[in-house]
Amino acid sequence: MATADTHTMRRTNLLTRCQELVSRDDERTAATMLGRDDALVRLLVRRRTRLEQLAVTLVPITLGILGILLHTDSAPVVLGAAVLVALGLALSVAFSGLAIRDRAQEVIAAGYERLPLRVVRDERRRLASHRERERFARSLERLLKDAQNWDRISPSTRPLQGVRELRLPEREVHEVASLLRADPVNVPGVARIARFLSDGATSPLFGGDDEELRTELRRIRDLLDRERPPVEPDERLAA
Repeated sequence: MATADTHTMRRTNLLTRCQELVSRDDERTAATMLGRDDALVRLLVRRRTRLEQLAVTLVPITLGILGILLHTDSAPVVLGAAVLVALGLALSVAFSGLAIRDRAQEVIAAGYERLPLRVVRDERRRLASHRERERFARSLERLLKDAQNWDRISPSTRPLQGVRELRLPEREVHEVASLLRADPVNVPGVARIARFLSDGATSPLFGGDDEELRTELRRIRDLLDRERPPVEPDERLAA
């Protein structure tokens, strides 16, 4: 049963989270470390701007509700329009959050996992969790199984065509899955497998080139393995 202290703590955490989202600290730090034109900086600015605009819509929403209670004729129109705008802004905030996560993964995969950015720190913690690593390992193994049973899977339910080539570097797939479940693990490697599994535009997983696929899996394996030299930051990231 939740206590008053628990509710107070939850409210405090929520307020802290909201303050962090509208704070410009990460924007300034990211601009200094990565450059003002970096995608992460632009995404952070966009999310903060949309959140500020969303807060502004609370005024007409509140007035619309009061107008309905007072039986004002125009109140339903005002309230409906304000709610639609708020929903659009909320969706924009959500999509910006997903894009920020993707960019944070790219930053971590490039060796910048220790950047003093809240978004990088939070994503590094999430990627290092057993739950996320197990999810990535299972996804990789499931795709391998699909590749090995390609002709038995209905064309309408198959993954993208390039996944079929995953049957060739089977040993590398099992090595990566095993390292994902091991402790300790190098988080840049986890970030790289996250991009490998989700980046349909550039991931070798969907490109159909078995040699490129094998090379990328070996690169991920080497990044995951704690016994290998630590990854050096990719200087191109900040270029």
